[in-house]
Amino acid sequence: MLEPVDPQRRIRRLRVPGAWGLPATCCWLVRADDGVTLVDVGLSAAAVLRHLPEIEAEMGRLRRIVLTHAHIDHAGGLRDLVEATGATPLASEAEVPYLTGRASTADAPGSLLCRAILRVGRLLGLCDPAPTRGVEALREGDRVGGMEVLATPGHTPGSLSLWDPQTRSLFTGDNVLYDGRRVHLGVSQFTLDVAARNRSCGRYREFDAAFLLAGHEETFGGDVRGSLAFSAPA
Repeated sequence: MLEPVDPQRRIRRLRVPGAWGLPATCCWLVRADDGVTLVDVGLSAAAVLRHLPEIEAEMGRLRRIVLTHAHIDHAGGLRDLVEATGATPLASEAEVPYLTGRASTADAPGSLLCRAILRVGRLLGLCDPAPTRGVEALREGDRVGGMEVLATPGHTPGSLSLWDPQTRSLFTGDNVLYDGRRVHLGVSQFTLDVAARNRSCGRYREFDAAFLLAGHEETFGGDVRGSLAFSAPA
């Protein structure tokens, strides 16, 4: 089901089921004049492909896929979706090697606990997405689908966020989540560099955001800046 987020109906949410104990991933569809941008794919491409006729009828053609980071619950279906739709895959420059099969996040520097969890995940086939060709690099300040790219590393080396000024929405990946009661930082055990992640979260307070759209859990609508009072100083 495509769930409208904003009054303009520019953004829709699609929940993609997890597996093996992984939570559902929130994937975000953003309509623009030149087509639709998908923010994150989920563990599999199946959910997006199942809803593709509805997406195209209501929003337009799927033109591009932006990955907030390369963890398999966000990027697992990337290759299949790119091959099925011809959409352009994009991610931060630092994250491209993890999406193209040239490196693994399990070998990235950072927290020993997080690296141990990722290495166990790699043994179980739950760490790295299938290699995808043609992933294009995004950098701080780039514009994609009318949104601004924000470099917000920490959860992974190349985690990125997006700011949509048209709807005053922040797409935060796994950096900051909303459980329906409170906005909170993402799970530290799955974060390679907690200090860097906290500094990145401080950046969100620079924006007068009305919606916080995370990679899991619920949509937050309201005073985003005020809800982030817990986070590290900017």
